[in-house]
Amino acid sequence: MVMMTGLGNEHRSTGLTEAKGSSQKGFPINFGKGKGISPVIAITDGSMSEVDEPSYNEDGNREKCKGKNGWPWKRMKWKDNVVRLLIAVVSCVGDEEGVEGLKRKSRILQKKGKWKTVSKIMISKGCHVSPQQCEDKFNDLNKRYKKLNDILGRGTSCRVVENHSLMDSMPHLSQKAKDDVKKILNSKHLFYQEMCAYHNGQEGTRSSMVGKDRIKRQMVQLQEERVKLQTEAFELEKQRFKWVQYCSKKDRELERLRLEKERRRMENEQSILQLRRKVVEVGSLGIDRQSQIDMCSHS
Repeated sequence: MVMMTGLGNEHRSTGLTEAKGSSQKGFPINFGKGKGISPVIAITDGSMSEVDEPSYNEDGNREKCKGKNGWPWKRMKWKDNVVRLLIAVVSCVGDEEGVEGLKRKSRILQKKGKWKTVSKIMISKGCHVSPQQCEDKFNDLNKRYKKLNDILGRGTSCRVVENHSLMDSMPHLSQKAKDDVKKILNSKHLFYQEMCAYHNGQEGTRSSMVGKDRIKRQMVQLQEERVKLQTEAFELEKQRFKWVQYCSKKDRELERLRLEKERRRMENEQSILQLRRKVVEVGSLGIDRQSQIDMCSHS
């Protein structure tokens, strides 16, 4: 399949190119009374996918889409290149299921907007299909793809699609399962390779989103750890400041006690000197009195 790129949104002209072999011209619109499906598209090349085949779309709802002047969309036979174009357009427009956190009403509105965008792009490429037709056709393709994968498994499905004879070497499958697989493989509506490429692209987008979310979560965690470390550093600095204050206070108290002790020592020394001076004075007075007594006794 040739995947197309350069899709714009619904408000801009698109640069989407069709699948190889398709032509943008030669898509006449044949309006008439129909039942909610688009006009027949006359494409000169590409094999035809029949619409009479049973559909795997279970809801069966068909929107009565009308074009300009109130004309209904006519039933359309999907050619292979138109189906491939549809898959490419849906792949480029994106999938609303990947958006999280939306309410039910918002998801419904987004879904309608998606298929309107797909329809506008298809019309710009010459394929006049309604949003409901695009949705129904793609859902039918998607359900066949998923049903085949559910029965065989994804890896096995790829090999069986390429070589149908591999079914004979699968004794673990019941006869009913084999019949269902053969019915899907013989369907002209399968387009397994294209749908596989579509889902691989969606998974790549989701993986990228998951990777970005993981990086964002890691950045938030690192930010939280940084704030935590900053808080711990602030607490340690506060404790250090308190310790410095405590040590300074104790140093001042010790200095005061040292000075007080020195003052008392000096006071004690002064008292001792005063006592010694008094002793000397008393001793000198005693000597003087003794001398006077001796002198009186001799006279």
